[in-house]
Amino acid sequence: MRVQSAGGMTRAALVATCVAACAASVGCGAAAATSARRTVGGVAPGQVVEGARRVLEDEGFEVTVADVAAGQVQTDWRERGWEARRCEVAVSPGEAAAADAVVVAVTVTTRERAVSGWGPERPLPNIADRLADEILEEAQDLPTFLPAAPVEQPAPQCRFSTECPPGLHCAGGRCLAECATNEECAEREQCDGRGRCVPIPPAPEPCPEPAPAPETR
Repeated sequence: MRVQSAGGMTRAALVATCVAACAASVGCGAAAATSARRTVGGVAPGQVVEGARRVLEDEGFEVTVADVAAGQVQTDWRERGWEARRCEVAVSPGEAAAADAVVVAVTVTTRERAVSGWGPERPLPNIADRLADEILEEAQDLPTFLPAAPVEQPAPQCRFSTECPPGLHCAGGRCLAECATNEECAEREQCDGRGRCVPIPPAPEPCPEPAPAPETR
């Protein structure tokens, strides 16, 4: 007697269908890909990192790591009802045959909520494939990546110029420098040791010639 499933398909037919799907997707006996990998030239690793950050934030993820030096982008878990997803992007130099290229690997992991907590994690290679294409498209539209300029620290507070480091003076409660060289000052002014433009002092008057000593007889 054949056992039928609720949909009317026999168990043997159901198994055959699953095997066929396996063969069509990854091939029976072959391990399914867990990440999407791309090798692309013409972009710098920093462009890919910045592109990944933008794409993942547009997707609703909170980016927790975007490290150009390490070539890493990571997000926190994004929960939507019974499911949560997390993304990781790794950027590395190309192989010797493609030294001017970068290798980009995108991994998307999901987990489902159960009564006892979160279930096991599993990859979503199809979503990773889509994100990899979007990240590279975004990266190619970005200018060559330059590290962000260092954030300028506020000038130290002060009451008197003597409280300021050399080359600075107290102005408006802050240690500031108006100039660093004489060329930054107006005509007939010079830059003093406190970074202020001050008038050039007049040249000293020449000393009068000494009166001739009286002749003695």
